[in-house]
Amino acid sequence: LAALAMAGPDLSAAPRLVDKATRECGQAGSGESAWVALKDFARCSDAHLLAIAGAVWEHLGAPHSQARWQALELCARLWPRSAAFRHALMRDIPTFVQLVCAIAPAASAGRAAAARGGLPPPEHWAKQLHRRGVELIERWHASHGHLPEYRQLDLARRRVCTSAASASASLDDGPQAQRWAEQWQQLRDG
Repeated sequence: LAALAMAGPDLSAAPRLVDKATRECGQAGSGESAWVALKDFARCSDAHLLAIAGAVWEHLGAPHSQARWQALELCARLWPRSAAFRHALMRDIPTFVQLVCAIAPAASAGRAAAARGGLPPPEHWAKQLHRRGVELIERWHASHGHLPEYRQLDLARRRVCTSAASASASLDDGPQAQRWAEQWQQLRDG
């Protein structure tokens, strides 16, 4: 028993729990059993929560927009409940924005990568994913953007809000786009 305690917590269940919870997010009228199991696992320790965050990142990078949308819904549920989850997500917010909104730094985005253009199929889910991603970034900025450890949300929100204007007004070629790209790169580089 002492050897098990020294080895650390068993985190191997995290991917399975996230898989079940993301599938449950997409099913109307489904029970909450997977969500309850995920919450119970996350409450064990910060290490458990970080294992869940890692599994959620895997789903956010899925080659199907519906799977990404389901993972995003999990993020929406975890964000208000866990500071450890919020901090894990904030470590790479530019990648998060790119995965759920298809908005890359202006210098690499170009006109062809307008909103939803870089999201995987099907188009219907890509549109929902983009819309929900923008909504959550704005909501998270409103609730936590004033705190120093969430300062990246301000840049992410501004980038998301100006992406449509950038695509339609050809801002990708101007000095403002260059400033955005530089700020975005600074966030990515830490």
